[in-house]
Amino acid sequence: MRELTRRPERRVMHGIALGDAGWIVNLHASTHPPDQRRADLMLAAATALEWAEGGPLVFGGDLNSTRPAMPGLHHVAGHHVDHFF
Repeated sequence: MRELTRRPERRVMHGIALGDAGWIVNLHASTHPPDQRRADLMLAAATALEWAEGGPLVFGGDLNSTRPAMPGLHHVAGHHVDHFF
């Protein structure tokens, strides 16, 4: 688990290591202000990639963004604000 922000609301990301099968990481990003949401997403993506250490990674959740661009991750599915990379 990593805390992304405390204000205006507490947001955390959770990750589960699956051994050689990689990692699954989930988060619920901040809604407002938009700069905080973007900061949450960038920190979460960087953290997930660090945890995975180049191995398999499934990253997703309620990103509160209809078109998230996540550096280092490939978008595979989504609907409105919920996405998987």
